[in-house]
Amino acid sequence: MIKKIFGLFLITVCIILSFCISSFAADEISLVINNKKVECEVPPIILNDRTLVPVRVLFEHYDAKVTWNGELRQVMVISGTTVMIFNIDSKIVYLNGAAYTLDAPPVIINDRTLVPVRFISEKLGYVVGWDAATRTVSVSKPKETTSSVTITKPSIKEEDKNKIILSSIKVNEKSDYSEITVTLSQKLAPKVMTLKEPHRLIFDFYDVSCLIDDGNQKSKSDVFTETRWAVHDEFTRIVVETKEECTYKISYISGKNCKITVSVKDGSKKEDEKTPAVDSSDKTNEENSSSSAEKEKPVIVYSGTPVVVIDPGHGGYDPGAVGKDDEGNDILFEKDVCLDISARVKSILSQNGVGVIMTRTTDVAFGEDELSDLLARCDIANNSEACLFVSIHNNAFTNNKANGVCVLYSGLEPSSNYGITGKEFAQNIQNELVDATGLYDRGIVESPGIVVLKKTLMPAVLVECAFITCPTDRAHLESNSGKQKIAQAIADGILASLKQMGALNTK
Repeated sequence: MIKKIFGLFLITVCIILSFCISSFAADEISLVINNKKVECEVPPIILNDRTLVPVRVLFEHYDAKVTWNGELRQVMVISGTTVMIFNIDSKIVYLNGAAYTLDAPPVIINDRTLVPVRFISEKLGYVVGWDAATRTVSVSKPKETTSSVTITKPSIKEEDKNKIILSSIKVNEKSDYSEITVTLSQKLAPKVMTLKEPHRLIFDFYDVSCLIDDGNQKSKSDVFTETRWAVHDEFTRIVVETKEECTYKISYISGKNCKITVSVKDGSKKEDEKTPAVDSSDKTNEENSSSSAEKEKPVIVYSGTPVVVIDPGHGGYDPGAVGKDDEGNDILFEKDVCLDISARVKSILSQNGVGVIMTRTTDVAFGEDELSDLLARCDIANNSEACLFVSIHNNAFTNNKANGVCVLYSGLEPSSNYGITGKEFAQNIQNELVDATGLYDRGIVESPGIVVLKKTLMPAVLVECAFITCPTDRAHLESNSGKQKIAQAIADGILASLKQMGALNTK
C-alpha cells in the first residue's frame, strides 16, 4: 500500500513539474529582429509592463557600439553621433546629454544586462511591435526587405534635389576580397568605422538622396559573412561583416557618375599601410596615463565626416564656479554658461560639415560623484569615432582682478598619430580666442592631472573661456554677443586643427 501511495506521489510530482516547465516555456518571450528570430542566452522579460532585452544581442543587429563600465554599473551605447547612457537599476537614461525617465530600469540577470527595447529602438529609428498571443517582441526598420536586389524609387523628394544622389550598390565577391561599388552623382567620401565581435567594416554616406532600398548579400567565402546596406534619414550605411579582421581601401572612378569602389582584403597589413580608423572597443583607461599614451597607436587616415566631442563642463549637482554681484549674490553659474557656449560651438561646427557629439545637452551629471561623472564623459569620447575632444569651462579665483583666457592640454603624448598633438590643438584655439575676444592671453598650460585630458584617447583640450569671478571678463559670459564671439573662436580653432590633421576638406 505504501509503495502504491509513493508511486502515485512520484507520478503527481512529475505531472506538476512537467506542467511548470511547459508553462515556463510558454511564458518565455521571443525576440524577432528584421523578421529573424534571435536566440538569447537570457530571454527577454517584462518589467512594469515594459519589455527588456539583452543589450548586446539588440545592438549587434543595430551596428552600434556597446560598452560596459563595471565600476559605475553603466551601459553606454553609441551609434553615429547618438549616445545613450544607462545605469543599472536606475530609470534615468541620458540620450545625447539629455535626461529621460524610463518606465522600467535596466537590470542584470545571469551576468547579462537587459534594457528597455522600445525606448532604445524607437530613438534609433526602428519600429517595435508586440504580439500578445505568441508573446513575441519584434523590431524592424520601417523599410525592410530581405532582397539583395537594388530597387529604384520612382522619384526624388523636392527637398532632396540638391543632394548627392546614391543610385546603386553592387557587390562583387572574389576568392580573397570583396569589391563594393557605390554609384553617386558626384564624389563623396564615406565616414568609416570598425567594430569587433563580430568584425565589421562600416561605411556611412551622409546627406545623400537614395534611390535604393535596404538590402543584403550573403557570402559564400571563408572570410566574409554578409554585406548589407540600410537607408537612414541622415545617412546610408553599408556594413561588411567578416569572420576575421580585414583591411580596406577606397578608390574613385571619374566619369558621368562618380563610382566609389571599396575593396576589402583579408590578410595582415603591410608595414607602410595605414589604418584609416581607430577601433577603441578593446581599449581601456589605465591608471598610469603616461604609459598608456606611450603605447603604439595606428596612424589614422581621415575619410568622410570628422567627429568632435564637445563637453560642457560641470552640470547637475555640480554648478562649477559661481559669479557674484557686489552684494555677494549668485548671478551666474559656470555650468549654464558652459552649456550655452557649447551649443553655439556645435551649431557652427555642424554648419561647416563636422559631426558633433555633446556629452550633455541639459543640466545633468552622469555619476554620483565628480570622478564618476568625469570618467563617463571620457567613455563617451573613447567609445565614439571622434578625432578631437574639447571640454569647455570658465575660470575662477578669490581675487576678482584675475582675468584672461587659457587652454589646458595633458602633454602626455610624446607624438600624435592623429596628425596633431594636444599642445598644437590648444594653441590653435588659444590664438583664436585671444584675437576674437581681446581678453588677456594667459597662454596654454600643460596639465597632465586633468581627468578628461589624461583619460581620453584622442587629442584633448580644456578651454577656460574667461574668469567668471572677474567683472570685466564676466561681461563676455553674460552677453549673447560675448558668448557668440567665444564660441566662434573655439569653433575656428577646431576647424583649423581638423584641416591641419587632414580630417576636413580645405576646398
